[in-house]
Amino acid sequence: MKKLTGFILLFFMSFLLMGCGGLISEILSDGPRSGEMIFGTGTFEQGIQHEKTVFSTHEDILMEANFAKPLGTRDVYYILHKIDGGHESYYDDWYDTLDPSWDWILTEFHLVHVHGVFDIGNYRLRLYNDYDELMAEGSFSIR
Repeated sequence: MKKLTGFILLFFMSFLLMGCGGLISEILSDGPRSGEMIFGTGTFEQGIQHEKTVFSTHEDILMEANFAKPLGTRDVYYILHKIDGGHESYYDDWYDTLDPSWDWILTEFHLVHVHGVFDIGNYRLRLYNDYDELMAEGSFSIR
């Protein structure tokens, strides 16, 4: 009876862990989880060298995002909100064209010499595909 109970328990645990394979690999992987953006400094060629969420007003910012599935469209829409006292208010938005087969991106999100400086504060960036489906989001601060 003990052997049968042990076998059933082992079978159940194996079955349970098989369903968690994607979750476990996502937790253990480097880079952002599906639907998450990470920010940091580095170069486009080398990628994010120093992951962080707090930047000075004169730092360039790289952004990397993984998607749960390929974008499925060429046109994407970014919207940036400033967060003040828990309330989000519109700050900026823009469109970009990406390969619809991509399931991740790395971009020079903010270059000071091109875009100027951010206002000091907390921000949330969201990326939508052409079907208004939220593909990724992340938050950062400027101090």
